[in-house]
Amino acid sequence: MIFLLSYPNNTPERFEVEPRPFVQKGVLPEEEYHTRALTAFLVNLNLKKTQEHFEFLRRYPHKVDPRTGCINVSSLAEIHYLSLIGKIQPRNFIVPKALSRITCGIDSRYDAESWHVPISDSLKNRFSIESKISIDACGLYYLFQAHDQEFLKRFETIIIPHLGIIHFLEDLSRTDDSVIRSILQFIQDNSFIVLQSPGFRAQVNVRRTIPYDEIAAVIALGMENDCLAVLGEPMLNHNLIDKYRRSFIRPNEIISLF
Repeated sequence: MIFLLSYPNNTPERFEVEPRPFVQKGVLPEEEYHTRALTAFLVNLNLKKTQEHFEFLRRYPHKVDPRTGCINVSSLAEIHYLSLIGKIQPRNFIVPKALSRITCGIDSRYDAESWHVPISDSLKNRFSIESKISIDACGLYYLFQAHDQEFLKRFETIIIPHLGIIHFLEDLSRTDDSVIRSILQFIQDNSFIVLQSPGFRAQVNVRRTIPYDEIAAVIALGMENDCLAVLGEPMLNHNLIDKYRRSFIRPNEIISLF
């Protein structure tokens, strides 16, 4: 899924239409074409289209594990998809950076952050006009645990970067976390939750300061959509803190804005 790190994926249909001539000319292998299209639709949680491309991929030979006789799924996207629909189960080994682990008792870590600054009046005013936020996977996981779904429905718009969905899918494939399953279903069921990647211009502005990852995408989405950014991830880049600490809040501060 590395190619999605910088490519805006707000119109996954492009991954079907634009590369097709290259497939017909033999420049792009058909298997790679379907893997990319599957990934694009998967991170947008369009499971119907994901299944279509998965059916094409099933036609290609997969290696068989001689010890078990089981087919080895070849791509990470296929593994994530099969895990999401419950066709494969993880081995339930301990995952140190699993969302369930890093959010456990995290309020004390947020409260102890020495760099923390109070929510500015401008952020409060912006939120009072339109209760719209961009948020990372860790932040949404925190809110889902700390509040009920009705609380989340108080937001007008919640924007999640596609890299956040990849984070959820990766964690789910390793832990089979029921909370993540509920979050992904909640996202599919509610139109006020938007899956979006920032445009190149917004990305460039952030890339000048910090490495581009899920957290950077949340910051870029906040700037691009003129909304409040919410970061749950406890380990933040020092340059991000220095540059943007007045532009985002922690998820445990949101309740004070309503």
